[in-house]
Amino acid sequence: MIVSFPNFGYFKSRLQLLLKGKFPAKPLHGYKWYNTRHIHLFSYKDFIELLDLTGAKIIKKEFFKGDSLNTGFLAGIWPNMFSMECILMAEK
Repeated sequence: MIVSFPNFGYFKSRLQLLLKGKFPAKPLHGYKWYNTRHIHLFSYKDFIELLDLTGAKIIKKEFFKGDSLNTGFLAGIWPNMFSMECILMAEK
């Protein structure tokens, strides 16, 4: 399977929660947290935990930073903090 998702653990999302005390709208694609219906936010670490529970293994992974989706050095080292978007290929 190939999965792409916004990483809620991204430092800008964390900062918005910390400084403004509000849920970040960027990962919600402009919707408010109460009006997302099917969108469930999670971090890279949360998704890895889900893969472990299901017995799936990651084959390939890519991490992107910021709006331009340029691969970032820090995103590759610490994806849960510095990756805005994650793309994973996994198999079971």
